[in-house]
Amino acid sequence: MSELADWLTIIGFIITILTYLVVRSNKKEINELNRKNFFVNRTPENLKELKNSSLALSRLISNLEENKREVLLEISKIAPILKSLKKSLREHDLEYFNLLKVEVDKHRNIFYKIEDVSWLKRKLKLYVILDEKYVDKTFIFLTTLITDIESLDKDFKKDLLK
Repeated sequence: MSELADWLTIIGFIITILTYLVVRSNKKEINELNRKNFFVNRTPENLKELKNSSLALSRLISNLEENKREVLLEISKIAPILKSLKKSLREHDLEYFNLLKVEVDKHRNIFYKIEDVSWLKRKLKLYVILDEKYVDKTFIFLTTLITDIESLDKDFKKDLLK
């Protein structure tokens, strides 16, 4: 009886290892399905919000001095959209995403004027002045990302039709 129990234990252990290997190999496929699901379900909303931000920035940049607060709010709105969007993009699709993310992440250290920056932040260069150059750069990266996502969407739809 104990010999039978030993054999059943060994068989159970082998089945456990095989199950683990199958689950581990399927993880990549599951991640790809999740990414596709996010892309299909969330990307249209995210793209619409990015386009709205792009339109708002293009409108606000024409009179930046009077609209600095609104520009900063609009740039701040982009950060959570990017967080959601990252879930649906593959690593090699993140080039323009990363460029925009770097600029948007600077919104935490933005100041309206150099006089508002503390001496320590000036010394360590831990600040960004909200000026036309910064907003232009952010706008260009945002527009490029929107175009890239639209192209990916077209490619993705053609892949689904095959």
